[in-house]
Amino acid sequence: MENMKKVIIDFFNTLSVYDYIGFFLTIFLFTLFLILALLLRRRTKLSVLLVIVGFLFLFAGPSAAHIFVKKTIFKHDVQISEVRKLVYSDTLLIKGSLRFFGRKDSRHCKIDAKVHKYSPNAVKGFINELKTLASGSQSIHQQFTKGDTVNFKIVIEPFVYQGDYNITLNSGCYR
Repeated sequence: MENMKKVIIDFFNTLSVYDYIGFFLTIFLFTLFLILALLLRRRTKLSVLLVIVGFLFLFAGPSAAHIFVKKTIFKHDVQISEVRKLVYSDTLLIKGSLRFFGRKDSRHCKIDAKVHKYSPNAVKGFINELKTLASGSQSIHQQFTKGDTVNFKIVIEPFVYQGDYNITLNSGCYR
């Protein structure tokens, strides 16, 4: 229960003013489509269509707004430069760089690394991505302006898997 509470609080801490504007806009459009549906209730098919479109805006709008803000206003790129499995300990070391391209400055970036089994089969590879072997993250708290590059290092410990593996990076920069 505490972990879920922490995830929710962290999510709301990452929202910016632009996210809230997007959320307000989706609620406004939902209300507008419902009002139009009520005004046009004599035309049943059109009214039902407006209600369906309104609910689509309500459920898909906040996610689309958050993704749009993340991809445009706080745009960034993460590259892995080195992955090393240490010999004398059960540790995986991931080094890389984060480059910030955002339109607005950011004060916080978080990089999550997930390690999963490798499979040449596309279906098995997709299923393996859902089952992570190990994960690690790093938070970088500093002022980011357009064009800044920061190096990061993620240590995943213990890491005892001996086979082939892939690493998936997820990252986000926030105000």
